[in-house]
Amino acid sequence: MSDRTAAHGKEDDRSVVSRRNVLQYMAAVPLTYGVFASAAHAASQMSQPGSSRTPVALITGCSSGFGLVTARTLARNGFRVFASMRDVRTRNAQVADELRQLALAEKLRLDVVEIDIDSDASVDDGVASVLESADQIDVLFNNAGINVPGPIELSMDAARQSFETNVFGQLRMLRAVAPGMRANRHGLVIQMSSGLGRLVQPTSGLYSATKFAQEALFESAAYELHPFGVEVAIVQPSDYDTRIKANSRRYFRELLDGLDAADRRRAGDYASHIEITKATLEDAPAPPPQEVADIVLKLANTPAGQRPLRTVAMPPEIAEGLNQLNGTLEQVQAGLLQSSGMGDWLELTR
Repeated sequence: MSDRTAAHGKEDDRSVVSRRNVLQYMAAVPLTYGVFASAAHAASQMSQPGSSRTPVALITGCSSGFGLVTARTLARNGFRVFASMRDVRTRNAQVADELRQLALAEKLRLDVVEIDIDSDASVDDGVASVLESADQIDVLFNNAGINVPGPIELSMDAARQSFETNVFGQLRMLRAVAPGMRANRHGLVIQMSSGLGRLVQPTSGLYSATKFAQEALFESAAYELHPFGVEVAIVQPSDYDTRIKANSRRYFRELLDGLDAADRRRAGDYASHIEITKATLEDAPAPPPQEVADIVLKLANTPAGQRPLRTVAMPPEIAEGLNQLNGTLEQVQAGLLQSSGMGDWLELTR
């Protein structure tokens, strides 16, 4: 499995982790959610037919793959979209221009904004430019990410790079967008995770570790933001027909080429693992990323309070096991919340 995923067929309702199921266990803890009714009503307006205001979506990682397809999909379905990416004047100039031309040709509210999620300044400046144009952000699709494959022992630089983008970069985006959502008492953060945010595949350990971290961060954010009427939805995909494998091959070559003498000796010990890694990075038939874009659109259009916390997006034969795992962990997590006094803590955040 990798960073991509879309749902094939209907998921068993019992295996979809819902914030409603989790929060019902918190009802036993002394708590009054005074803001919930009004915040939920406000949030639902971004997906209700007849709402006069155009909902605004900010998407990261729009130079290719899920981000690019989702930007087009949301713009064609009534959203004002800010498609962000790095290097809009250099490496990604062509795709940025193509998005602008698409907006003109189809009369879409689709703008390109430069954001490098590895940079505090770039994130702050990019989000500020969106807010200057649109006043508020209703949906953040936190999608940008990288995969640096190989045995985890090979390179500390690769580990730092992976966590900088996939963990700290995601948190930067949340920190930049969440204050406005809290102030408006509504909003939705859709976090692109992976099946490898719950499971481990050898030679994908760094990627999996960052996705496990994302799962923890954004489930925590779901609880912490809930009293403000802000929701979090996590998407767990498998392989899709994006550029992730091509990009991963490039990162892997750069990793091997950049090893110092000590790490080259490590690589020698892991020669067979390296060959396995190369084999896993070969292109293979995969579903179209439009499936995941459709999931994002559905989540954005689902009324507040009815969105699942997690959505598995992968073929049914591999989705079943992950849905079962999510369901089991949901029950354990709910028990923890019930007994930990988290209800009183959440009440203090209002």
